[in-house]
Amino acid sequence: MEEKIKSSYNFQAPIIPHAELLTLKDYCKKVNIPLSLAMAKLKSKNIKFNENWTLKEIARKNNLAPLDIGKIIFSPVNMGGYGYGRMTLKEICKKFNLSEKKCLEKLKRQKINASLNETLKEIALKNDLFPVDIMNFIKK
Repeated sequence: MEEKIKSSYNFQAPIIPHAELLTLKDYCKKVNIPLSLAMAKLKSKNIKFNENWTLKEIARKNNLAPLDIGKIIFSPVNMGGYGYGRMTLKEICKKFNLSEKKCLEKLKRQKINASLNETLKEIALKNDLFPVDIMNFIKK
């Protein structure tokens, strides 16, 4: 399962010869990515850009390689998570005002062994699940 999660983050952008010479707008057309999505991803990483700059210009102005810009554009969209995978079960219980005992019982009913000091990601990985699945079980 851990390999499945890791491999989902290794998505490769299509190979386009001299893509660094294309403007962001043209690059998005060529790779069939909505310009608005690419712009949102770049903004989320605090990348300075203009849709009429080439990938090379964007990279240079942000001290990155053009390939890094492509990787950001093709990075997976946040799968609905809010960083809960990095939080321990205890922190989640506190954040959502949930009983620690009831959370552990709900997970146990799903045949998920967990401790309050484990992160949701750790719990998920050892049970072939995603952190969002753990959240869904405890919030029911």
